[in-house]
Amino acid sequence: MNPLTGLDIIRTNIILKTSVEAGVVRVVVDLPADHQFASAIKEDITEKLGSLWDVERVDVVFTA
Repeated sequence: MNPLTGLDIIRTNIILKTSVEAGVVRVVVDLPADHQFASAIKEDITEKLGSLWDVERVDVVFTA
């Protein structure tokens, strides 16, 4: 959930880029790393994507 609007992070366009390569998913989030909700967003993304059978690692990168 986008902490700035309370809406889905996909529909509010704070996910800038995603990539998958050799079992590693990389998600770029348009939010400062020191934002009060950054750790919760990272944990949520990691939990949801990391549970997929072919995902070995999830890297969540913040833009600022």
